[in-house]
Amino acid sequence: MGVFFASTGSLIDPRSIPGVFFLSLDAIAIAAVAKLIPGVLLLRRTANLSSDNALPLAAALIPRAEIALIIAQYGITIGITRDLLATAMTVMIGTALLPAPILEFAKRRSSAAASAD
Repeated sequence: MGVFFASTGSLIDPRSIPGVFFLSLDAIAIAAVAKLIPGVLLLRRTANLSSDNALPLAAALIPRAEIALIIAQYGITIGITRDLLATAMTVMIGTALLPAPILEFAKRRSSAAASAD
C-alpha cells in the first residue's frame, strides 16, 4: 500500500493543487453529503438509531481512497488532464480529515443533550 501511495503521489505536481483547490472543496462537500445524508437516514430506519447516534457512524463512511486515485491515474493515461490526479488526491486527503470535526460536533451535541435532561 505504501508503494502505491508513494508512486501515485510522485505523479502529482504540487503546483497544480492551488489550481484545483476550489473544485476539490466542492468535490469534498458533495462526497460528504452523499455519504452523511443516506448514512443517517438508513441507520435511523434500519438500525432504529437516533440521528445523534447515526451521525458519527455515517461520518465514518466519508473517506474516499485508493479507487479514486486509480480512476484518476487511468484518466491521465487516456489523455485527460493531469489535474485530475491532484484533484483526486486533495479530495482523498480532505475526506480523510473531515470525519474528525463531525465526530467532535456529534459528541458535543450529545453531551449538550444529556446535560439538558
